[in-house]
Amino acid sequence: MYERKRHIVSTLTPEPGTHFVPVWSPDGRRIAFSSFAERNPTLSVKNADGSGEIEPLTEPVEDAQFPNSWTPDGKTVLYTQAYTADRGPKRKLASTDLWLVTLGDPGSARPFFESPFRETGGVFSPDGRWIAYVSDESGVQEVYVRPYPGPGASVKVSNGFAIEPLWSRDGRELFYRAGEK
Repeated sequence: MYERKRHIVSTLTPEPGTHFVPVWSPDGRRIAFSSFAERNPTLSVKNADGSGEIEPLTEPVEDAQFPNSWTPDGKTVLYTQAYTADRGPKRKLASTDLWLVTLGDPGSARPFFESPFRETGGVFSPDGRWIAYVSDESGVQEVYVRPYPGPGASVKVSNGFAIEPLWSRDGRELFYRAGEK
């Protein structure tokens, strides 16, 4: 964290381990992140001002979890669950799916939807009714949207390679990166 007035840098997570992929809560008071503090990674959350302890959002698992987005009410976190094909020293990424977890209930972790394709980078629309995400179901990474909480089919938004979807503040537009554009 950087305090602009006093030009002071301090760490949000002085606890042991590696903590990365921060995602701000809608109210700016908390930050969800991947935590590799122990042998198995967890999805965790901490107060954005650095106070309090790291709280696990999910149960420890063998594979990595990366936060993507919060519901607009700040009660649920959408994350990418990665699965590895080999659990040996040279792990290979086999697949990824989008999962949800309710704050304060690590046992509530559940898939948003599962498929044989790799889904990543999900983001809630400002009204919480849609999730934009990246999938390789067409053979190349592209941006899709799907209704939340569902049910409903996915709708492809991009035409060709596209990543990093981001909703406009009013939710009427969806931006994404397509190569250099």
